Amino acid sequence: MKKMILTLLLCMGLLFSRCTPVQAYSIDDNISVTNITSTSAYVDWSRLATYCTTGAYEGSTITGYDFILGDVTLVSNAMVTSYQLKNIAPNTTHIFYINVYFIDRWGDADSYSTMDFFSTGYLPGDVNDGDGGDANNPTNPSTPSQPSTPSQPSTPSTPSTPTSSAKLSTPSVAKVEVIDGVAYVTAKNIDPYTQKLEWEIYNKKGKLIKRENSYYTKDTIYGITGRQVYYARVRAIGQDSNYNDVYSAWSAKKYFVTQPKITTKSGKGYIKVNSVLIKWKKVTGAKDYTVYAKKANSKKWVKVKTTKKTSYKLTKIKGKKLNLRKSDYNFKVVTNAKVGGKKIKSSDGEAYKAYIY
Repeated sequence: MKKMILTLLLCMGLLFSRCTPVQAYSIDDNISVTNITSTSAYVDWSRLATYCTTGAYEGSTITGYDFILGDVTLVSNAMVTSYQLKNIAPNTTHIFYINVYFIDRWGDADSYSTMDFFSTGYLPGDVNDGDGGDANNPTNPSTPSQPSTPSQPSTPSTPSTPTSSAKLSTPSVAKVEVIDGVAYVTAKNIDPYTQKLEWEIYNKKGKLIKRENSYYTKDTIYGITGRQVYYARVRAIGQDSNYNDVYSAWSAKKYFVTQPKITTKSGKGYIKVNSVLIKWKKVTGAKDYTVYAKKANSKKWVKVKTTKKTSYKLTKIKGKKLNLRKSDYNFKVVTNAKVGGKKIKSSDGEAYKAYIY
C-alpha cells in the first residue's frame, strides 16, 4: 500500500493586501484631487495602478476599484480611475476611500486600500491636491484644467492641527479577523486630524486582552492566542494647537470569533483513499461549526456539514464520493457564534489540502 500523507497548507488569500498599508492621517501621493469648488471636485487615482503593479508587486493585474465618499459607495469593483463629484456639501472636509483589487503574480486575488480627503469652499491653491503639488498646476496631464476661482468668498486654508477646543470625530471598526493568533483590524470614518489610532481587544466577558497604537487604517495585532469570542474598539488620537493630545470617543464594539485550528494529522485513521477525518480544536463560545470542502482544482467551496462536534469524517462532496488517488481535496472549518441575538462567523482564511501519493 502506498504511503498516505496529509499536507497542511495555509491559504491566506483575500484577507489583507501585500501592499504597504496607508497611514491613517496621510494624503496618498498616488491620488490627485483637483478642480475643487464650493460643491464639486475631480478625483483621479490612476497612479494607484502603477503603485500596485510595479516594484515588489510586479506582474500583478488590476481587476477593479471601489470609490467610497464617506459611507457612500460611488464606484464598486469597476475599471474606473477617476470620478467627478458634483453637488457635494460646501465648506466641508470630505473623506474618501479607494480599494484596488488585483491578481498578484502568483495568481492570488489581493487588494490595497487607502484614503484621502479634501475641503470644499477653499481656493484651489489652498488645498493639497494629493500629489504634493499646487492644485492650480496638477502634475497628471490627464486631469482637466482648473476652472476659475469660485465666486463665493474664500475660506482660510485647512489648519495643520485643530484648535485647543476641537474634538476628533469617532472612527469605527470596519473589520476584524483572527487567524493563527494574529488579529487583522481595519478602521474607517477616520477624522482627517487623526495622527494615530488606539485599538483595544477584549474577550466576551470584558477582560482587556490587548491594547495597541497604530498609524495605519489596516494593521495587525499579535498575541491573540486564545480561541474564543472577542470584541474590538478603536479611537482616534491627535494633537491640538498647543500640542496636547486630543482623543475621540471610543467606537462601538465589534464582535468577532476565532477560526478553529485544524489538528488533522497524517497517518492511519485520518487520511484514507475515500475519506478524510477532519478534527479541530474547540472555540469557547462557539454555537457550532461549518465544514467546507472542494476539489483542489475547483474555485467553489461547498458547505458539507454544520455540527456542534469538533470532528467530521468527510466522505462525499455534493453527493460524490472522495477519491484521493484521482484528486486532491481542500477543506476548512468556520466557527459560528451568537452575541446579543446577532450571528457572527469567524474568518475562513485557513484552508488545508489533503492528498495521497
